[in-house]
Amino acid sequence: GDGNSAGSHNFKGVHPPHTATSAAGASITNKRSSEKHNKIISANRLVFKMQQLLNFLTNNGALLSHVNPISMVGLEDHLLAQEYELTRDQSVRFTPAMLSDRRRAWEQLWLDDCMRSWLAVLYQAVKSFVLARVNYSDYSVMPGIVLSPKDDGLNGPLPTNNGVSTQGKPPATGGNNGPSKKGKKNVGPFIPPDLVPSNVYSHAEAVLLAWATYHIERASNLPDLGAAVVSLSNSSSAAVAAAAVAKSASSTDNRTIISFNKRVVDFENEFKDLTGFFRLFHSHIPSITADEEPLAGYTILEKGGLGPGGVTLRKEDLYEMLQHAMQKLRLDFGATLMECVQSSRSVLLMVLHLFLSLPNLIPKTKIEFVGDLGSPIYKKIELRNPSKRKVTYEVTLNGSPDFSVDNNVVTIPPESGVEFIVTLNAKFFDPVEGKLTFWGVRDGGLAGPSTLAFQLSSKIVGRKPVDKLNKTVQLFDLETIPLQIKNPFKDGNFQLKLQVTQALYNVEEIIKSTTAGGATSGAGAKSKRRNNEPKLLTFGNNSQDLSYLSAAERKTLEEDMEIEMIFKSPFWCNEETVAFVNGRPPRTIQLYMLPFLLGKYTCQLVFIDKEIGEFCYEVNVEVGLPKPFDRLDFSTTTSSQTTKTLRFGSKNLAFEKAFSILTDMRIKNPNKKIKARSVLQNFISSPVANEETGHSNFVLEFFSTFFQYKKQINFVSEYVQVAGKGFGQSSPTNRPAQLRKEVAALTSSHSVAGAVAKKAPKILKTTIEDSSAEDFNPMNETQMLNSSIISFYPERAGHYNTIAVVYGKDNLFDVRVVEVNAKVTMPDGKMVIEFRGPARELIFQDIPIANESDKDWFLNSFIRGEAFTCPKTLVVPRKGSAVMQITFQGPSAGKFDGSLQLKNVDLGDTFEYGLVGLADEPLAESHLTYKLMARKSQLFSIPLHKILVPRDKLKNRSMTEKTDRENLQVFTVETDLPYLTGSETVSIADEGGQYTFSILSPVGGVFNGYISFKDVDFPEVNMWFTVNVEVTAPAEERSIAVESVVRKAVAVEITLDNTTDQTLLFDVSIQGEGLLGSPTFELPPKGGSAAANSPSDVYELIFSPLRAGQYNGKISFYNAKVGELWYKLNLSALPATPIVIETIESMIGTSQQVKAPVENPLAEQVVFSVSVADTDHFSVPSEKITLSPYAQSFFMVSFRPSSLNDVVKSFITLTNPQFGEIHYEVSGVGLLPGIMPTVLIDAPLGEIGSQTVEFFNPFPHPLPVNVVLTNTSTQSNAGGKGTSGLHGIRGGKQNSNAAALKEKNDADSMLEAFGLLMRKTSDVVIAEKTPFHIALSFNPMKLGQYESMVEVRSFVGGRNLLWCYPIRGIAEAGTKQRLAPLKSPCKTQMMREDLITLEGISKGDVAALGEDLSLSDISVDTSVDDKFKSLIARCFRAQPLEIVALRGGGKRDGEGDVSGEEAALGVAKAPAAEFGLRLRLLFEPLRTFTARVEVVVVCRNRGKWRLQVDLDATEPEPDDRIKMCAAVGGSDKVTFKLANRFLGFSKFHAYFSSKSSPHFSVSPSSGILAPFGSEGSPFVVSFAPTDYGAIEHANLIIMTDDAQWNYEFRGSYPDTATIAAAVTSKNKSRLGSKI
Repeated sequence: GDGNSAGSHNFKGVHPPHTATSAAGASITNKRSSEKHNKIISANRLVFKMQQLLNFLTNNGALLSHVNPISMVGLEDHLLAQEYELTRDQSVRFTPAMLSDRRRAWEQLWLDDCMRSWLAVLYQAVKSFVLARVNYSDYSVMPGIVLSPKDDGLNGPLPTNNGVSTQGKPPATGGNNGPSKKGKKNVGPFIPPDLVPSNVYSHAEAVLLAWATYHIERASNLPDLGAAVVSLSNSSSAAVAAAAVAKSASSTDNRTIISFNKRVVDFENEFKDLTGFFRLFHSHIPSITADEEPLAGYTILEKGGLGPGGVTLRKEDLYEMLQHAMQKLRLDFGATLMECVQSSRSVLLMVLHLFLSLPNLIPKTKIEFVGDLGSPIYKKIELRNPSKRKVTYEVTLNGSPDFSVDNNVVTIPPESGVEFIVTLNAKFFDPVEGKLTFWGVRDGGLAGPSTLAFQLSSKIVGRKPVDKLNKTVQLFDLETIPLQIKNPFKDGNFQLKLQVTQALYNVEEIIKSTTAGGATSGAGAKSKRRNNEPKLLTFGNNSQDLSYLSAAERKTLEEDMEIEMIFKSPFWCNEETVAFVNGRPPRTIQLYMLPFLLGKYTCQLVFIDKEIGEFCYEVNVEVGLPKPFDRLDFSTTTSSQTTKTLRFGSKNLAFEKAFSILTDMRIKNPNKKIKARSVLQNFISSPVANEETGHSNFVLEFFSTFFQYKKQINFVSEYVQVAGKGFGQSSPTNRPAQLRKEVAALTSSHSVAGAVAKKAPKILKTTIEDSSAEDFNPMNETQMLNSSIISFYPERAGHYNTIAVVYGKDNLFDVRVVEVNAKVTMPDGKMVIEFRGPARELIFQDIPIANESDKDWFLNSFIRGEAFTCPKTLVVPRKGSAVMQITFQGPSAGKFDGSLQLKNVDLGDTFEYGLVGLADEPLAESHLTYKLMARKSQLFSIPLHKILVPRDKLKNRSMTEKTDRENLQVFTVETDLPYLTGSETVSIADEGGQYTFSILSPVGGVFNGYISFKDVDFPEVNMWFTVNVEVTAPAEERSIAVESVVRKAVAVEITLDNTTDQTLLFDVSIQGEGLLGSPTFELPPKGGSAAANSPSDVYELIFSPLRAGQYNGKISFYNAKVGELWYKLNLSALPATPIVIETIESMIGTSQQVKAPVENPLAEQVVFSVSVADTDHFSVPSEKITLSPYAQSFFMVSFRPSSLNDVVKSFITLTNPQFGEIHYEVSGVGLLPGIMPTVLIDAPLGEIGSQTVEFFNPFPHPLPVNVVLTNTSTQSNAGGKGTSGLHGIRGGKQNSNAAALKEKNDADSMLEAFGLLMRKTSDVVIAEKTPFHIALSFNPMKLGQYESMVEVRSFVGGRNLLWCYPIRGIAEAGTKQRLAPLKSPCKTQMMREDLITLEGISKGDVAALGEDLSLSDISVDTSVDDKFKSLIARCFRAQPLEIVALRGGGKRDGEGDVSGEEAALGVAKAPAAEFGLRLRLLFEPLRTFTARVEVVVVCRNRGKWRLQVDLDATEPEPDDRIKMCAAVGGSDKVTFKLANRFLGFSKFHAYFSSKSSPHFSVSPSSGILAPFGSEGSPFVVSFAPTDYGAIEHANLIIMTDDAQWNYEFRGSYPDTATIAAAVTSKNKSRLGSKI
């Protein structure tokens, strides 16, 4: 009975009792304050939790029935629980000594029992929740597992989990596949026979053994990378080392499918020496056996070999190796050697641990970094966290140091993801490997996420150069390219390697692209390849099988191919190794290029150090046409065709020069130089087309469109082939036979070079000659060799520079370029230069002169004409140009002739130009500005000078007249300026003069005009000036001070005197805010009125300001005769006193409103901004108040008190920038609360409706309230009519106890209908200035009107406050009644009468009330969507006509019963309504729309009914039909006016329907429609057809928010009649009727 035996405990699954009996029998009931009692209760609760844990594990398959939960708690709780269990049986008594002995025994046994219990719990938990999840399905797809077909168990019977064998292939899925045949069970998931559960091992344990077997066998086939290192450290085990190395060399690939040779059948025996664990690690991570890794050379140790230094290792040393491996892979959990291998259970846990962890270290996938060397390559790994908590990984990166990461720790928030970036900075072109591992980090006591591993690999596809250099080189031209090389790495010796890629260009395509781009540049210019890009040519592969050739032939061919590669690869560098030292300047390397082929070349200079890295520089070269090897010049004149013979030399001089440079710099062997010439000449040789003449086919191209020539020419080249193709030109097909021919050709001393016929001698020099008659003879074939007849027809004089390209038609590599320069001069003739401009203005004309000769030109100029001038000499530099500038200045309007002659002093050439000058009217001499004051005369003067008179105009004058004109020149004066006075003529001497005049302006302002001076004898000789006169206003007559209160008017009288004898009419100009007056003033002459101060002499000015402040104003009186009189006004606007609003009285807790007047005296709309000083008590509904012009209105001011009997005052201000400010003084006082506004609720019968009563705490402190729902019904003792709260149900008289009882029941029914939806109704505290919502429910059971009262009670300041909210509920009868839709066209009327049933009202209830139903009790209202509210209010009405008594089924009295068909359809089962309402529906729409309307019928004190009707307004008939007519290209317009159907303005949209013709248009398409009664808004419809056809139609729609108009338009074309006699044909193409 001490509770320690396996079956002695029986702790039931209930909480321990709170009372107990002590050993002495003393009751300790209800002694909860006892410390020991509390500890016993706490211990029993802990034991109860342990028992719950055991029950949970047992229910999940754990074998824990032998574990006592009391043994699982701490020592103190263990002793208390044991004592409680011992003493709970009150029939057995224990003395304190007995209890003390028991406690000592319990204390001695507790530690061992606790350890055994918890170990059992932990082992069983691992077994139930970890080991039980190991199965074959997961094992077969585990990373690192590749099963062979013979190991999958498919060849024999297929046992299921229960051991029943089934022949055949198992289902593909792991679960059941549905029901099977009768008497047979479903087939479970497939398990191989060797892994079926047995009495020795469970299925999970068998899977662990199979997994261990697989990887131990696999590790035996993998190399031990550290075996050689360990063996070399121990000389005595050389044989073992040799065997290990041999095994490593012969090891199979780790992806090979494994066949089991030895099975692991016992955990303890296989893993007791720890080598089994080594092999598990080795199979999953082969690199763990590398040098300096934890398991390096373990295979030698397990076969008896010695450890490092020849020391024999103990088992503890092997475990230390295992522990180091586990620590490196973060699998160590601090276990000792004995804890790992002391029993089969320990080994099983260790293997299970590795089974769950090691597969995660196998990379999930291989991430390949593809990019260029020299640029970083980035890859993003997306990590997702689907769990509800954050997870953290530690990141490690092993392998090549070229891989790098930014962070070593990554945290993923819950249910989200992050992107992890890995960077590769590759240093070598060869691939490198790495491994990226994400190690899960534990979060507190929770396990971390699973480990993730990724394999990283580089794949470099190119090199990113440190620097690029772009060059343009010409064919056959040596280019030296200096490169500044900077080493991006540390010091080292780098090997230099050139890598060349080339894209060859076709010379034909280059010429086409150059000429297509409009290039006329000289030789060597860069080709402009735009839309016509040259095609790429490629070389064949020279690395071919030459075994069929003899040794001599092969040697000859190899030498030739070596020379050919020198020819094809134009780059070379004399340095092979480059040393870099930090701190020194960059190295300069010379790169040479000599191209023999056109194309685009890319050369990468790759610097490689196998220990440091590699980098490259890139040179891009585009090889264009070669430089011209000769220059040919000739001369001609414009407008004449020149024919020349162009002859080309046989030798390619540019190629010869390039070959000489190439052999001197790249080929040092003299014998190879001789062979190189033969090989290269043969490469560019062209086949002979005619053996008699020895010529080949060549093509000639000019880069200029001014030359015409024959492209195909017969060319005798220095380099020809007698038959076949040259080396390098063979077809890839039949290559061996072709090679034999080529070798034979090369070994025969290459005699074909220069072999031509005797009849055709070589052309030694390239020339251009005048064509002779013999050149045009096509039969003279020998004469035309290497020649082409060219025709040149220039359009203008100048130098025409171009190049001629000659290349072989059958060999495009032989390219020759010649520069051709043509000098074109003008034929003898005279050029005319025309000048045109205003008289006396200088006009310049530049004549450019170009000198293409080699000497400077010295030109003398001779010019004639009185209006023309130019420099007398001009020097034009050689190979340059200069400008001869001619000046023309016409003295007056007219035509002037002249000439210019240029003479070259050295050459004697003369150029003559005719000069014509056209002078227009002169411009103004200048602009003059004068300033003066009104009504004051002021003198001004204009300086003048003589004007030259043309000599041809003076030739007919006498000498006396000429002498007089030479002394003085007389001008007449003309002007258009008012108020100007001066002489009509003025005389000007040689030294000049001036014209004096005066200006007296009676008024101020600005005047513009001119003053002209014309010669009295020659009016065309003149000069004139533009004049601007600025007249300032005179000083004010006096200042007048005016003062007024804003929005009040003050009149100012201004008296004027008229000293003339005529009545003067003044224009009055008023400037100033708030000033009003007449725009004109008529002033009678002095003495014309009866009295001096008569009203006719006084002008009345009104000052009515709107804004307070000080202003300045001005009033001026203007008359053309007397000028301007003005007065300065000093305006003072005083603020107005505030408008006082009557005091507002309002109950506390409510708000009250009053009207405040406001008016707009302006002629424009005014928008006021409202500001309230005390917003806690006063408010205005809107922040903006808008008033129309001259409108008077009001706005509402609300007052909500917060205290009792205290007067609160404030100010309200209306502000407008133009109007100013209006101030209002408002006040209010708070009264005791009372009856509040009635709250209405409606709900269908039998359903619950809700409503909210909003109570506002007006006080500035929290308010405690009580909410009470009461009944307001009372009964009359006199037997009169009561006031029960349930109308429509109560009786009208109380003559009997039954009636009184019925009324009492009705009152009770009313109380049951209402309810408060509040958890707490008393002592509710409402915060200050805060609303409080009281929720009500309404559940009527009978039709009628219900009434109740919600009272809010409080106590404030010694006063009881009571707010009473009357509640009125109306019951709705049944569901909505759906009426037939109303469908009508616009602008028509539809009227219909419907009979609706008033369900819920019975005749008995009406009789009980003693009153009949009357139509006055019925009200009808409509409810509709807000966007249709205004529209439907105008076009739809529902009017009640009469109340009709019905009998059962909703039929009138006197109508028959329902028919059998109706009974069958259920009509008889409809609610039997006893009353109905005849309702008239009127629908007269003015525009198209579709809407649904809800009609609400209310019977006073009885109930409510809802109806539903759909309204559909369709398209109307057209309001008018209008015909229009227009021709194609013309238009027709119709204008009409349209007014609104209602008073007031409305926005409209005008458009044509979708089926209308697009040739109609309307203007305006939107705007404001004029109100009813006005002239209307104009509309213009246009018809503009673009082609003839059928009659066109259009439907115009003008729509406002409330109405629409439709107009139908018909567009036609004018009638045309053809006059047959007027139509004649110009071509007589028809036969007569007689033929």
